[in-house]
Amino acid sequence: MKGGHYSWEKVVSYLPRIQANAYWIEKALEKGAESDYEKVIINKLANISYLANQAISDLSKE
Repeated sequence: MKGGHYSWEKVVSYLPRIQANAYWIEKALEKGAESDYEKVIINKLANISYLANQAISDLSKE
């Protein structure tokens, strides 16, 4: 049971980075700057995807 608890802690540790990437995207879209920052927005989305996959992988290991 202790290992399962650790997995959730590790998953929760990804959330600030996921939120930071989502926040950056949101601000760029609010400014109507999606065309200026298209590559960066794509990169931020890829970062979110990577972090989410890491979290899923960490949970699957338990």
